[in-house]
Amino acid sequence: MWFDDVFIDMVWRIMATNWWSIIVNGKRHGFLKSTRGLKQGDPLSPVLFILGAEVLSRTLNSLHINPNYHGFFMEKRGPQVNHLNFADDIILFTSGR
Repeated sequence: MWFDDVFIDMVWRIMATNWWSIIVNGKRHGFLKSTRGLKQGDPLSPVLFILGAEVLSRTLNSLHINPNYHGFFMEKRGPQVNHLNFADDIILFTSGR
């Protein structure tokens, strides 16, 4: 999607370096390293989800160029529909050949 390497590196560092601190009665008791990337509720999660969904959508749309792909269509000259997205749901359409 033509993002600059600096932006990609910044996002990767945010996802790869999660540390948690336990606070009891206002005092920190050490740090814990997270073994996975973003967590639910993280402000960056929706942005990364939208970027991933956009890449998937563009990839599915590019299937129409492939001569081996037989998409779903109602009429021979009608529009081909290969997927529908809404929020975190996706429906894929294909001819099944």
